[in-house]
Amino acid sequence: MTVTSPTHVRHRPLVTPTRLFSAPLSELLEELDVESFRTSISDAGFFGALIERKDGRLILALPQARDARTEDTVARALLGQVLQVPMSPLPPAVEFSIF
Repeated sequence: MTVTSPTHVRHRPLVTPTRLFSAPLSELLEELDVESFRTSISDAGFFGALIERKDGRLILALPQARDARTEDTVARALLGQVLQVPMSPLPPAVEFSIF
């Protein structure tokens, strides 16, 4: 999974851990104004990327061949990282790359 670092602070609604993990994902993405798309990256080790553009907009890229549960989990984990939502540690096998 990949996360980028912001270069411009954009004001977003505060997201609590409860909201991050209980809101329907589509509602959360809309609330945070996250643009999402399917990427053609087919590497088995790539689960998704959340890019924060210079203007602060978030773009979520998810591979086409993932099941809905994995996609949901990855999207929430990436959002939690970028938005600095307090979360339990992820398993050691899950690696975030921050650029």
